Amino acid sequence: MNPLLLTPTPQSDYLERTALSCCLNFPARYMAEAVRALTTDHFLNSLHGQVWTACATVYAVNGGLGWANAMDKCRDLFPQDIVTLEEIIRGMMGDPPLYGSYDFPGTVAALDDKLRRREGIQTAKNLMALFNDVAEPFGDALAEEVRKLALISNNEADVVVREIKPLVFDLLDELQRETENPGQVGYRIFTGVDAIDRAVVLEPGDLVILAGRPSAGKTALAVNLADRISTGEGEKGEIPGGKTPTLFVSLETPARKLARRLVFGRALVPLTTPADRLALTEGEAQRFTRAGMAISNGSLTIIDKASLTIEGLEALLSWVVPRYKIRVVFVDYLQRMKTARRGKQARYEEVAAVSRGAKELALKHGIVVVMLAQLGRDAETRRPTKADLRESGDIEADGDHVWLIHRPTTYNADAEPEYAEVIIAKQKDGPTPDLAFTFEAPICRFTSRAAA
Repeated sequence: MNPLLLTPTPQSDYLERTALSCCLNFPARYMAEAVRALTTDHFLNSLHGQVWTACATVYAVNGGLGWANAMDKCRDLFPQDIVTLEEIIRGMMGDPPLYGSYDFPGTVAALDDKLRRREGIQTAKNLMALFNDVAEPFGDALAEEVRKLALISNNEADVVVREIKPLVFDLLDELQRETENPGQVGYRIFTGVDAIDRAVVLEPGDLVILAGRPSAGKTALAVNLADRISTGEGEKGEIPGGKTPTLFVSLETPARKLARRLVFGRALVPLTTPADRLALTEGEAQRFTRAGMAISNGSLTIIDKASLTIEGLEALLSWVVPRYKIRVVFVDYLQRMKTARRGKQARYEEVAAVSRGAKELALKHGIVVVMLAQLGRDAETRRPTKADLRESGDIEADGDHVWLIHRPTTYNADAEPEYAEVIIAKQKDGPTPDLAFTFEAPICRFTSRAAA
């Protein structure tokens, strides 16, 4: 059976009665907003739609609304249903606590969402019918249904038109506050890693591509960053703004292993076998306990899901970001993520769709997205460049920042074993320096080196 036929119709009698009750009990407060936002189509219950039609008609003619004239208009417009309509209206009289006069904008938004979902389901059913009817010359009809679906998907209410004047004034205010209180302006995200914070400015809406060869340390650096950002503890003390709610989405490493890396790295205890861990010294055990407490008091959320698509990530963030007030999202890693159209696209098109989707998510939710990515094999024989990003040149184009991990020991046996660089290969509106680090592989930890 077609699964669309089993899809429940998005509807809520409670929300419909809430909206009507607010308008009838407090017309001066809510009717002006209601007539701008609501139509009869928002009320799937036809009786509720009739009550709304009567209310809107009275308000349009009289500029006001009352119980009596609402009932009179129902009697004029819908005499066959007047007994039931009067019962509905009387049931709402004096009932604002039950039918929620507390969040009218939220009620309207929820009704609008359900209407759009109903329209989307109906459009999908229409499309299925067109494809199933081979006798239908469906070219024009199909184009019309696709157009409807596009209008539903691209809700014009999501578009915000802003004049330049207030934007400039907001920017000047932010610069003034930054001058008076360095590091305290809320729009900037600090990583707590001194070398990065001196060279890079991260802002909501940014997409960061953090790339390296396998085992180069990209997950280790991402875990270090997530640790410092979520706990508010930087290399040089407390990070401006304190703890920042952070989400780590892993398509490769289970959450338990990530937690292990976090705790052992912060405790400066080498990641060893379970048997070896039984032989921790007293000092290591104390550091281990302190590290675990510090991380558990932070604001880090981990999700591990090997088969996540970019569309699945979008659905995930739609409830995780507002629920946990997430401001930074790490995704490990880009080339492992697929799209819902897997198998219908060339691989480079799929990778491009994932990177483009990550940028769109950063903008939509006002967050920083740090997307880990792999470099090609040539990066094992020389310094990496942006051209080494595997499988799609669109990755570089979509990223606001591109950071490349460079460890000279991969091709030079005489290089210092713990020396590593993070090459800032791209930064919109900023410099592109090479940042020096000490990478302690046994504890998976990057530490900034003193600036030259």
